[in-house]
Amino acid sequence: MSRVDPVSGFNIAQRAATSMVAMGGRHLFALASGIIVARGLGPDKFGTFAFLLTGFASLHVVFDFGTSQAFYTITCREARSSRFFALYGGWIALQFAIPFAAIWMMLPHAWFEEIWHGAPRTLVLMALAASFSQRVLWQMMTQIGEAHRRTAQVQLGTMGIQALHLAVVWALHAANLLSIELLFIVIGMEFVGATIVALALTARRSAEEPIASDDSVGAILREFARYSGPLVVPAVLGAMAAYIETWMLQTFGGPEQQAYYNIAFQYANLAHVFGMSASNVFWKEIAVAHARGDRARMWQIYTNGTRILFSMSALVAGFVVYWSTPALVLLIGPAYADAGPVFVLTLLNSTVACYGIVVGAAYLATGRTRLWSLFGLSYVAASLPTGIFVLWGLRLGALGLSAKVLALTVVFQLFYDFYMCRLNGWKMDYRFRVAVGVFLFAAGGLASASTRWFLPGVAISLQLAAALASYLLVAALGGLVLMRRQAILVR
Repeated sequence: MSRVDPVSGFNIAQRAATSMVAMGGRHLFALASGIIVARGLGPDKFGTFAFLLTGFASLHVVFDFGTSQAFYTITCREARSSRFFALYGGWIALQFAIPFAAIWMMLPHAWFEEIWHGAPRTLVLMALAASFSQRVLWQMMTQIGEAHRRTAQVQLGTMGIQALHLAVVWALHAANLLSIELLFIVIGMEFVGATIVALALTARRSAEEPIASDDSVGAILREFARYSGPLVVPAVLGAMAAYIETWMLQTFGGPEQQAYYNIAFQYANLAHVFGMSASNVFWKEIAVAHARGDRARMWQIYTNGTRILFSMSALVAGFVVYWSTPALVLLIGPAYADAGPVFVLTLLNSTVACYGIVVGAAYLATGRTRLWSLFGLSYVAASLPTGIFVLWGLRLGALGLSAKVLALTVVFQLFYDFYMCRLNGWKMDYRFRVAVGVFLFAAGGLASASTRWFLPGVAISLQLAAALASYLLVAALGGLVLMRRQAILVR
């Protein structure tokens, strides 16, 4: 089989930066379109819209059985034949056909009403199609592109989809046509069309690449089974736990609490979304270094990746936590003011989870799927009972759910990092994260407090702009000090 050649550290950083810059553009488009949708639908309808999409996101994980992670890791390591991609494409098609048929023809009416709280069957099927095209089809295309180191094309393509979506949503809102049904239709058409175009381009560019000699159907299935087998149980249980929490939030909190949690999750996870855009780059290079047995290179990529993603997420959170409620009211409207505390907790969770993206990628890229599955089972065992207690027992709604997620993320991410470092004989990088985190949150608090002290009674938009400018200035000075000491990236 054709092995993937190693690349320079500059190339890795360049591709990761390309991912994050492009992600910045696409997330701005997504942020703008989300504001229009949240304002246009209102908390009640937006909560229903989010409930349907979030529920199917969990369902996709159940039917995936860990194969998407196996697919990306395998394609990163070596070039594969058209048979390999055709077989995986058939599996992707089954992931849509089976749940679609079950919901349309097999699921009893009483069960359907209980699961989806009286939503029309056609609306639920539309939500399935929209979610599948966005989260399964397009994810497959981004993985293929990243495996061939076409980071710029992947990110620019995704940014183009988000720009188109913003234009369409704005047009629908301006024409007073915005509805849940039309949103699902638009999402499905956008991602299906983009997937068709990307497939055509990928097939043309990959025509001259070497073909693996032993890509028989049996060999492919054994390879997927060997990688995905340990991931099946924790993936399925984790997805089921996530759906149960989503369902309980909708049942005991109502659509408004669902809206608050999803608004917080969508916007407070800005830094986490940035990190996910670069995760494939780090995953790819860790997999290549591991295949060569270059443990020093793995440590360099791992440490730099966690530092970059943590610094980026802390930079966002260090300022926004002090302006959560005013920012939500300014952007989305006073109907979402109660989402402010949920937004803060979700933002803090994003800061911790962001560097954990590289940690998780390191386990999977090095083939430690059994260990990762054990960790996943442990997380589910802790998460589901506490989620039931918070949502059903205490009825704390979105605030309780976000607090539970933050607490578990801190505990488990620290353990994942500790164990990965122990496995490879590396030192934990906690001093860097503590120093950067304390500095940025202190700078954000100082900038916010001084702005409110010196500019009382000024419009909130002007206060935000003044505080942000002073915060970024202080953060930039701190970054320059670290750069002069060569304390940001290890070599």
